[in-house]
Amino acid sequence: MAYFPLYVDIENQKCVVVGGGKVAAGKIRQLAAFGADITVIAPEACGEVCALARQPGILLRQRRFAAADIAGAALVVAATDDEAVNRQVSALCGRAKIPVNVVDEKELCSFYFPAIVRRGEVVVAVSTGGESPALAARLRKELETCVPERCGRAAETLGAIRETVKAQVPQASARKRVFERLLDRFLAQDALSEADVRGVVEEELRAAAAPEGAGKEKEE
Repeated sequence: MAYFPLYVDIENQKCVVVGGGKVAAGKIRQLAAFGADITVIAPEACGEVCALARQPGILLRQRRFAAADIAGAALVVAATDDEAVNRQVSALCGRAKIPVNVVDEKELCSFYFPAIVRRGEVVVAVSTGGESPALAARLRKELETCVPERCGRAAETLGAIRETVKAQVPQASARKRVFERLLDRFLAQDALSEADVRGVVEEELRAAAAPEGAGKEKEE
């Protein structure tokens, strides 16, 4: 059964990574990119993990995992080479109803890390349900060419003007048309200045306010 995709806000949320190797480092980087408050538990840590732990929001505790480590966690990742520890982490999280990912142990996971393409606030994720990470990675590469950087800029710009448009175009159907026209304009260019944005918004708002058929010649 395929997994249901769910986007969650982990900014400033406690995320626990059990393990201090290169695989754990990869998971730490992924979580850090979304602003998580990360605690790493590992008796030994590789140089990459130690370097990451010098960044704000990442705490390294060099000791063995304890059950209390998962308290208050939004999610947990087990990335150790000790199967007994990985199973312990999975079981504890299962009882505590905490989402857990155990690297390369599909049956011990309640969620998977997808292959991600990110353009600012635009995030496209691909999962194969843990069946084929290689296929997910291949699809991610193909998506990278389909989702240009300007998509992120368009999302940011449209988000910034959303309330203005909603206030000036109260009718939902008309507002949808305005946003679609704006999106077409924004995606057609690599960048728009603030003056460009204002001009486009004003133009589209005038078009939305004009009576249907305005500007067309009267039929005989």
